[in-house]
Amino acid sequence: MTPQPELVAADCNTPSYASDILVCNEVELLALDRLLLERIGNRRESAVDSTGDLSAQDWSRHSRLCASEQDHRSCLLDATC
Repeated sequence: MTPQPELVAADCNTPSYASDILVCNEVELLALDRLLLERIGNRRESAVDSTGDLSAQDWSRHSRLCASEQDHRSCLLDATC
Protein backbone atom coordinates (compact mmCIF):
# COMPACT_ATOMS: atom_id res chain seq x y z
CA MET A 1 0.00 0.00 0.00
CA THR A 2 1.32 3.46 -0.93
CA PRO A 3 1.79 5.82 2.03
CA GLN A 4 -0.61 8.76 2.08
CA PRO A 5 0.98 12.21 1.83
CA GLU A 6 0.18 14.65 4.61
CA LEU A 7 -3.20 16.30 4.23
CA VAL A 8 -3.34 19.77 2.74
CA ALA A 9 -4.30 22.60 5.07
CA ALA A 10 -3.18 26.04 6.10
CA ASP A 11 -0.55 25.86 8.81
CA CYS A 12 -1.77 28.48 11.27
CA ASN A 13 0.91 27.69 13.87
CA THR A 14 3.77 28.72 11.59
CA PRO A 15 2.29 30.05 8.34
CA SER A 16 4.96 30.41 5.67
CA TYR A 17 2.84 30.94 2.56
CA ALA A 18 0.93 34.15 1.84
CA SER A 19 -2.18 32.04 1.29
CA ASP A 20 -1.80 30.40 4.72
CA ILE A 21 -1.49 33.80 6.38
CA LEU A 22 -4.64 35.02 4.63
CA VAL A 23 -6.59 31.84 5.46
CA CYS A 24 -5.54 31.90 9.11
CA ASN A 25 -6.68 35.52 9.50
CA GLU A 26 -10.08 35.10 7.80
CA VAL A 27 -12.83 33.18 9.59
CA GLU A 28 -14.65 32.25 6.36
CA LEU A 29 -11.51 31.06 4.57
CA LEU A 30 -10.35 29.12 7.64
CA ALA A 31 -13.72 27.34 7.90
CA LEU A 32 -13.58 26.43 4.20
CA ASP A 33 -9.99 25.24 4.58
CA ARG A 34 -10.97 22.93 7.45
CA LEU A 35 -13.97 21.62 5.49
CA LEU A 36 -11.74 20.92 2.49
CA LEU A 37 -9.26 19.12 4.73
CA GLU A 38 -12.06 16.95 6.12
CA ARG A 39 -13.40 16.12 2.66
CA ILE A 40 -9.96 15.24 1.31
CA GLY A 41 -9.43 12.99 4.33
CA ASN A 42 -12.79 11.29 3.84
CA ARG A 43 -12.10 10.79 0.16
CA ARG A 44 -8.70 9.22 0.89
CA GLU A 45 -10.20 6.85 3.45
CA SER A 46 -12.77 5.57 0.96
CA ALA A 47 -10.69 5.73 -2.24
CA VAL A 48 -9.31 2.57 -3.79
CA ASP A 49 -6.68 4.44 -5.80
CA SER A 50 -4.76 7.69 -5.31
CA THR A 51 -7.07 10.03 -7.24
CA GLY A 52 -7.86 12.01 -4.08
CA ASP A 53 -4.16 12.62 -3.58
CA LEU A 54 -3.81 14.08 -7.06
CA SER A 55 -6.76 16.39 -6.45
CA ALA A 56 -5.25 17.54 -3.16
CA GLN A 57 -1.92 18.22 -4.84
CA ASP A 58 -3.61 20.13 -7.66
CA TRP A 59 -5.55 22.21 -5.14
CA SER A 60 -2.39 22.94 -3.19
CA ARG A 61 -0.51 24.15 -6.28
CA HIS A 62 -3.47 26.25 -7.40
CA SER A 63 -4.00 27.84 -4.01
CA ARG A 64 -0.29 28.77 -3.73
CA LEU A 65 -0.50 30.49 -7.12
CA CYS A 66 -3.33 32.66 -5.79
CA ALA A 67 -0.77 34.78 -3.93
CA SER A 68 0.27 36.30 -7.26
CA GLU A 69 -3.30 37.17 -8.25
CA GLN A 70 -4.62 40.72 -7.89
CA ASP A 71 -7.52 39.46 -5.75
CA HIS A 72 -5.82 36.83 -3.60
CA ARG A 73 -8.88 36.22 -1.43
CA SER A 74 -11.28 35.64 -4.35
CA CYS A 75 -8.79 33.29 -5.96
CA LEU A 76 -8.57 31.25 -2.74
CA LEU A 77 -12.36 31.12 -2.48
CA ASP A 78 -12.59 29.87 -6.07
CA ALA A 79 -9.84 27.30 -5.50
CA THR A 80 -11.44 25.99 -2.34
CA CYS A 81 -15.05 25.94 -3.49
